[in-house]
Amino acid sequence: MSVQHTMSEDTQGDDDSRVPDKGVGGSLTRVTANFTPRAMKAIDRISTKTGDSKTDILNKSVMMYEAFLELLERSDSETLTVKLKDREVDLWLF
Repeated sequence: MSVQHTMSEDTQGDDDSRVPDKGVGGSLTRVTANFTPRAMKAIDRISTKTGDSKTDILNKSVMMYEAFLELLERSDSETLTVKLKDREVDLWLF
């Protein structure tokens, strides 16, 4: 992934490049990344289900990944168990 340049929130462009930062604030950073066909299909499925833009999906994904890593660090484990109503699911992130 490579950082190309930083944009202000009012920069003209497609809708995905102008999503306001809902976090701390400030300007947006445009990046270029290469995704596998499998990852792009997943992004498209998520967008269809949620109505979120690709930018929103990728921003949320990075923040969720960070949260998972923090949980794993606290537990000193390589798996995370998610408890659902009817079962538990183990997630391996490494």
